[in-house]
Amino acid sequence: MHNLRLAILYVLILTVPLAAAARDALEVSPQEKKILGQAKDLAQTREVETAAAFLQAQAATSRSAPLLFQLALWQAASEATRPQAIERLQQALELAPAFPGAYRNLGILQSQTGDYEAAAASLQKAAQDGWDADVLLALGHVYLKLDNDVAAESALRQCLVIRPRASAIHAALAQSLMAQQRFAEARAAANQAVRLEDRPAPALWQLLASAAIAEKNYAAAIDALEAAAVIHPDDGQMLWLLADVYQLAGFRHQAAMAYRQAAAAAPDPERSRQVLAAMVEEEAPEALAFAKDTVTAAPASAPALLLAARAHYQAGQRSQAIALARTALQRQPGDGASALYLARWLIEDGAVDEGERLLWTAAATPEAAAEALRALLTLAFDRKHYAAALKLVDRLAVIESQTDWSPFRNRLRNLQ
Repeated sequence: MHNLRLAILYVLILTVPLAAAARDALEVSPQEKKILGQAKDLAQTREVETAAAFLQAQAATSRSAPLLFQLALWQAASEATRPQAIERLQQALELAPAFPGAYRNLGILQSQTGDYEAAAASLQKAAQDGWDADVLLALGHVYLKLDNDVAAESALRQCLVIRPRASAIHAALAQSLMAQQRFAEARAAANQAVRLEDRPAPALWQLLASAAIAEKNYAAAIDALEAAAVIHPDDGQMLWLLADVYQLAGFRHQAAMAYRQAAAAAPDPERSRQVLAAMVEEEAPEALAFAKDTVTAAPASAPALLLAARAHYQAGQRSQAIALARTALQRQPGDGASALYLARWLIEDGAVDEGERLLWTAAATPEAAAEALRALLTLAFDRKHYAAALKLVDRLAVIESQTDWSPFRNRLRNLQ
């Protein structure tokens, strides 16, 4: 959700332009008009940098707010000179404090450089008349960045009075409502944002689905994401989310199909491994197909190979399971889990000696020691190696100190 929030806000800020001219009655003298005209002529016939250098020299000597304002506009066009643009606007405001156009641009630039506290202060001054939609939009964006969601809602609702059909504003409003846990209202706002677009971006569909998920209205979330998948069939992140919602709704087969599509469209080895682990733990019939995709899509890690091996074993394909487990152990020698599963399957297959050796390998690792020692204890007991079994019980007693091993110890001593 956090990444989605940033994506929406990024789109939002791009819709807020800088003011190209003062909207208030800032007086411009004939001399200032002449200098501005010369600078603009230079900008048309030469590089803007040359015009900016000329204007900077003139502004330095004349201390003119209009010249500083124009210079800031040119400097703001480049990220490298944006700090200088902020400085020029601050200088302009020292000369003309009642200058909403400068506050507006200053706030937008401060927001773009990440100084949200300062941006909020500047935009609040620019928004005093309350009827500049761009200023209110930028202010809503800044409040969202500051996690002041109530203030963001207020600014964005004011903005919607002026621009009721602006999709990005409805989307930002949905964000503020989501943060306030007003999920039904958030879904309504997100739905309006989607309706106002001819081809809604994936982030808008995800916002709508996220609001529905927060309501636990999985059917609505699925409807939104399925509609989005028709428009954006190759958007892997949306397919991952759709698969997650299918899983939440209990549609395991559809979830498995969507996970396969998502992994193909936007490969994510770690996420694929997590999904496969969940499928294997549930012994889902779809695990085998997903395991094959996971192993063949890219060089798989040892944990992913072991999960694939387990999926094959659950499907009754023991030889393939053993082969994959061997590969996992080769890729990560000494891995306790791989050694443990491979040992069990080999013993079931009759290769008891090799299986026993692997159990000792697993017993040397913290993550698999207890299960490996139990398996070794079973082997020793079956072979009537009671002295060896007693030693294994002593080791298990250290690991599983909450278990009372006395009855088993006494039985082994009686059998010796």
